[in-house]
Amino acid sequence: LKDFPVTLELHQERAALQAKISVEASGLQFPEKEGRHVQELTFLTVLEDAEGNFVAGKQAVMDMLLTSESLTEIHQKGIRAAMSFPVPRPGSYRVREVVREVVQNRIWASVVPIEVR
Repeated sequence: LKDFPVTLELHQERAALQAKISVEASGLQFPEKEGRHVQELTFLTVLEDAEGNFVAGKQAVMDMLLTSESLTEIHQKGIRAAMSFPVPRPGSYRVREVVREVVQNRIWASVVPIEVR
């Protein structure tokens, strides 16, 4: 599912796996409420082994109440989030990433295989 533009980058650092998520703010709506531009993003990152068994998972919620200046900056730079997981041993894994935005109730989801050494 790719209802809005998101980029997922995976990097291995020693015994940990880093997931870096970038959301293009231009693909989102930020309605104004009480003088602030609002949006909420939920990030769900799951690490599975090659057989699809759950290894680790994290969820984070980004609740935004932005001034006009902050909204301009986010439109220029995008929205970034990061998750880190310890990896128990070398091998084949999959990272499932889901990003949900609340204003229009849209979802971006992807599964990326990765070989950990």
